[in-house]
Amino acid sequence: MGNVWPTTKDVTLTFLRWFAGMGLGTIIGLFIASLESLVVILLKDENWPRWMISIPLDFLRSLPIIALVPLIQMIGIGEKWKIGLIAWAVTFPVWISVRQARTRTLPDTELALTACGLDQFDILLNYHLPKAFGGLLRGVEISIGIAWLSVVAAEWIGTFSTGFWAGGIGYKVVTAHEANSWASMFACLALFGILGTTTAWAWRKLFPKNREFLSGFSPMSGYGE
Repeated sequence: MGNVWPTTKDVTLTFLRWFAGMGLGTIIGLFIASLESLVVILLKDENWPRWMISIPLDFLRSLPIIALVPLIQMIGIGEKWKIGLIAWAVTFPVWISVRQARTRTLPDTELALTACGLDQFDILLNYHLPKAFGGLLRGVEISIGIAWLSVVAAEWIGTFSTGFWAGGIGYKVVTAHEANSWASMFACLALFGILGTTTAWAWRKLFPKNREFLSGFSPMSGYGE
């Protein structure tokens, strides 16, 4: 059966997969939200983007991660599929958070900002971008825990028997289960808890003003005072 206890290499591999999946998913989610915003601006209509982007993505995000694991196992156990599965789970919270930040607009806000002397570029720079950035921060913070859940599903797919990418905490959970090693399973769970708590804490320390964005953005602050 081999060693069922998680090693330093397992922790490193799991973190690298999480980090790569978080980065890729955040980029994709932000790109989709930006594309949706661009379509809304060009068409000046919220209905078409809903049919073109929102509804298809709502369908895709309804597919359970666990249900995708057997499908990916049939394709292969390469790292790109593991990272892709994590990115899949991260994409949707980021997209939704940025979209909600964009659509959370006070009535006649842009007219009020224009009356204060701002042109369209100033409104974009001082109003829309801060809102989108606040949504991005919120989406990433939500995705941190989701990505750790997805790492487990991704590593359940399997791993190579040799080489740098052989191993992972999620894989050791499966190995410990097969070996009926309760102690090793609890050790893996504890490591996931420590990693999740540490990354969430680091994110809040990196962006200490995150709560200010989450509590809302006052478009009139600093103007007309």
